[in-house]
Amino acid sequence: SAGASLTASTGPSSSAAYSLHLTYECKDDNAFLVAREALTAVAHNVVEQDRQGCCCYAYMRTIGGHDPLTLHMSEIFASADAAMEHLTEHEGEALNEIFSQDPEKIIMTKKSVACVNPPEDHPRVMAGLSALGLGATLLRSIDGEVLNPFFFNSPWLKKLATRPRLAGKAVLIEMRFEPKEGCREALLKALNNVTAHVANKDSFMTLSCFVSAPWWTPGGPFTASAVGLQVVIAAALGMKHYLRKSLITSFKEQSSTVHAVVAADDWEDEDTEELFDHFNDCRLDHLEKREVFAGFLIHPSYFKS
Repeated sequence: SAGASLTASTGPSSSAAYSLHLTYECKDDNAFLVAREALTAVAHNVVEQDRQGCCCYAYMRTIGGHDPLTLHMSEIFASADAAMEHLTEHEGEALNEIFSQDPEKIIMTKKSVACVNPPEDHPRVMAGLSALGLGATLLRSIDGEVLNPFFFNSPWLKKLATRPRLAGKAVLIEMRFEPKEGCREALLKALNNVTAHVANKDSFMTLSCFVSAPWWTPGGPFTASAVGLQVVIAAALGMKHYLRKSLITSFKEQSSTVHAVVAADDWEDEDTEELFDHFNDCRLDHLEKREVFAGFLIHPSYFKS
């Protein structure tokens, strides 16, 4: 639509995996119910019809927060072609209605949209980001993998079918940092302690682990120098090791502000609660807990034998 802004950083073109990060605010409770129903229906179809190129399709909101009408969406597509195929024409039209910014139709107001590693050589996806009026900020990952190739090559995934206790326990972690003056490179080096593990063929539990410039709603304590870490992992078990307290302390030493978000498929899972308590013990400047009210953090079909 006219006026859609596309702000791109420099970087190589690629039709490999990319992620979308959206934040919208519903105008009232009824608008949320309408949006939830539509998003739940589409996500159900993505699972039932086994559209596996849609790796992460999570619609979330804060638990116990002051913004119950704010929706956060994280999506990871295996490729541009997978993104183009993940919805039928009818489903696409239904979601266009939900996300429309037409003053006569609007039920949700866009707060931010960002795309990490957008497929700049795929005209239809790029046109979609613009034509849908998303006004997306286009970013390149600084470190890590938006989609970890080793996740799909592991026999461990197939074993999950016989260990249902571990299925449906996925967790998404976001850490947001405002580096102290002169400390950005040191912070990025420290963050490599986390992202380096997806360069290891044994990193079979991690779907996504990357660092980039801010994809979240701009403003507050974060400037253009801010960086974020996102991790999507099949289970919380072991994350306290990758994000141990001593490492988080080093992040804090390099930063003036550190925020974190933890979203989970299952908040009744003991390991997930322990991970949240671990972040709480690290005394960050802000810690947010999110529920996945529609969709999934990791496509359920990956866990089938």
